Amino acid sequence: MAEWTIAPDCHPTGGHPQGDKSYRAKMNYVYLLKSKVRKWYYIGSTRDLKNQLIEHNNGRVKSTKAYKPFDLIYYEAYPNYH
Repeated sequence: MAEWTIAPDCHPTGGHPQGDKSYRAKMNYVYLLKSKVRKWYYIGSTRDLKNQLIEHNNGRVKSTKAYKPFDLIYYEAYPNYH
């Protein structure tokens, strides 16, 4: 997963909580999938959205395997400050 540089004014404290202005964050995603073959939706979260969609569509996720393939119909990205 790519890392993103967060501008100092994007964090409530003006940068990294310890003051490091080169602070980096990985993104977390919340996503909504819709089955292409049934009237069924799935909400999930991941740090690697592209790979997770591939996993769902290849039947590698037990809870969604019976409903594949999927369309990604919505997602939100959130920085993970560490």
